[in-house]
Amino acid sequence: MDFRNIRILFRASLFFLAALFFVPAAKAQEIIDEDFIEVLIKNSKEVLAEADPDFSSNNVPAKWADESMVMIGYRKHILFDKKRSGLLGGKENLVLLEKKRLKIKLLDKTAVERFSQLYFRYSSGFDGFGAVVYKPDGTKREIALTKAVSIEDNDNVPEFFKSFFDQNVRNRNEYYKVPVADLLPGDVLEFASMTSSTLNVKKTSYYQFDAQYELCQKGMPVLKHKIIIETDNNSFVTARSINGAPEFKHTTNSDFNVYTWEDNDRERLKDVNFVNEYMILPSVKFQITYTDGREIKYLFAGTKGQIKNTFDVAEIGKKAYANYTGVGGSYVYGASGATVDAISSMLWGKLKNAGGKDVPEDKFIEMAYYYIRHTQVFNNYYYSDKQFCYLLGQLLYTRKITSEIIVTTPNNLTSPANLLFENELSWCLRVKGKYIFKATEHSNLYDVDETMIGNVGYKLPITAKEQTEEVKIADVKAENNKSLFQFNVAVDTSLKWLNIERTTAYTGIQKERNSGSALQFTTYMFNDSRTFNGPDDYENVPAKYMDQIYQQKKAITEEFKIRKPEYMKEQMEGDFGATVNYKDFQMMTEGRTFKKPQLMYKEIAQVGEKIRKAGNKLLINLPGLMGSQLQIRKEERTRNFDIDVRYPRDLKWQINMTVPAGYTVEGIEELKTNVDNETGAFITSAKVENNVLTIDIQKTYKQKNISKEKWSQMLDFVDAAYNFTHKLILLKPIN
Repeated sequence: MDFRNIRILFRASLFFLAALFFVPAAKAQEIIDEDFIEVLIKNSKEVLAEADPDFSSNNVPAKWADESMVMIGYRKHILFDKKRSGLLGGKENLVLLEKKRLKIKLLDKTAVERFSQLYFRYSSGFDGFGAVVYKPDGTKREIALTKAVSIEDNDNVPEFFKSFFDQNVRNRNEYYKVPVADLLPGDVLEFASMTSSTLNVKKTSYYQFDAQYELCQKGMPVLKHKIIIETDNNSFVTARSINGAPEFKHTTNSDFNVYTWEDNDRERLKDVNFVNEYMILPSVKFQITYTDGREIKYLFAGTKGQIKNTFDVAEIGKKAYANYTGVGGSYVYGASGATVDAISSMLWGKLKNAGGKDVPEDKFIEMAYYYIRHTQVFNNYYYSDKQFCYLLGQLLYTRKITSEIIVTTPNNLTSPANLLFENELSWCLRVKGKYIFKATEHSNLYDVDETMIGNVGYKLPITAKEQTEEVKIADVKAENNKSLFQFNVAVDTSLKWLNIERTTAYTGIQKERNSGSALQFTTYMFNDSRTFNGPDDYENVPAKYMDQIYQQKKAITEEFKIRKPEYMKEQMEGDFGATVNYKDFQMMTEGRTFKKPQLMYKEIAQVGEKIRKAGNKLLINLPGLMGSQLQIRKEERTRNFDIDVRYPRDLKWQINMTVPAGYTVEGIEELKTNVDNETGAFITSAKVENNVLTIDIQKTYKQKNISKEKWSQMLDFVDAAYNFTHKLILLKPIN
């Protein structure tokens, strides 16, 4: 028996079964060791004792007296030290040290609750943490760490407490949380942390730390905000300030380069909705690269002692293509050590066996796409967008079909003009004038990636004589991205429930966004190869193992029959904000085939809390079946930044309610709305025919990006939609 092959063949079924039945044992929360506390406090005192004027006062400007909290001072000091400066031994190690200090005035109960517990790391004898509370009367109280307990999931550590290096140095670090007793509005909380890590760089010519993105504006006003980076001569800094943020300033300290960034007197971000933060808010981004110099010309990095803050188009094309040429030898996550080139060879063999050498080119493009997608679904492989493009490009090249390599940047992170780091590159292919983006488990050929639509991109040069060519990636319109909801509604005889049958359909980006939820706890993975007439995944499995596969599938299917309605009930209750008795779910089309790209399913349920009695009359919140709609609060109605709705889309509801016998409908005119402008629309109509009340509703976001000057126009249709969901229809007895 070839256990490796059997494992691969079983992987799809076992993976999903494990997700259902395996519950990891909960790690008991461990109380912190008293010896750890001594080390933590000792190391943190150095930071807290520093005579920094940014932390000398406990007062905040009067203009922020009505805020929930105010950050008086926030400082991060990061040291990259190959020489070690006596900190840690070992010539092969790069020492990483971060000192962080933060001081906040808490002005209301919300602020107190947010900081009622603090987090810190203890993973080495160089880590430190200490916290103090200053009372309004001037008294000072140190926070005891004796009640600190370890936490299970480091990903839940809030931004201000997590070490910069934890996301770069992949070893697991131990975090603790400690309660802060007797914290009250008016108190000032100050804490300091020190974290130290080492990175073995003996066997690498370079190492790039994860790019960092720091917004100037936080969820509170910030009086002083500072970042200090110290590096030796083997580390290079690439940094750029965006949208008016301050620049890094470079100085030297002995053999070290010091880069200091400082921001002052920053108001709290008050625009909450439709804010594309990293594209429009003042921010700074930076990345540190360690290298011995051999690879520097291929890296998105600067030069010694200088900050690199821009790359021209020619540099982007050259560096990106140099990066791309090595992708074939990279390993694919989940593929048990297989490289992209190895998977390409395997897939070409399968495509040949399926007649791929002889089919028309357009058909081969389709086959290659779905065969790659299938490895993600059945084998649980995960490709980066760059690996996907290389893999598809190689398969097309084997059939002598030309593909062009296109790079751009995610339009929720940065613009191509501000591209600075390798991780900011997004990859796709252009084949016969059409764009092909990385396949997801549920995508179809030529489905778009919402982070790249409408972007400026660059076609990479593949010869020395070629120039990097600027291109415009395909855009979408509202009609390309639709959500359609059709309701058939009857008033239950108990007069407590609405009995509904809802049919939901999605296309375009709306389908991609909702596929995960719709297909959760369905057995699409068992039928994936059928969606593109692919090979039988089990044809070479010995008959004696097929019963085991059958039993695994049967167990998963039976479990899904239980889990699916439970899951959809939870989703529907979230949609309607009401109690739901969920009856049935029926998948009509999965939306995972080239010929049937629409996702469609039907549900049967009872929805409560939508009927009110007024004597012998009934008031029914039928428009509430739209689901919750965005409410713009008073403080959000003045706009400071431009608007980004991510992509244009069209949403339609049709609600058909059979009027109960013995009743008539009044107030239909109240259900008619018409708001239509260049930013969007909200249009409704209502009628009664053959004893059925029909309400047609359309909500359209017409543009992705909207200037803040047109915020009032957007408010018109957004407000109209919110207000409509609260309207009632009146059912009045005929006699």
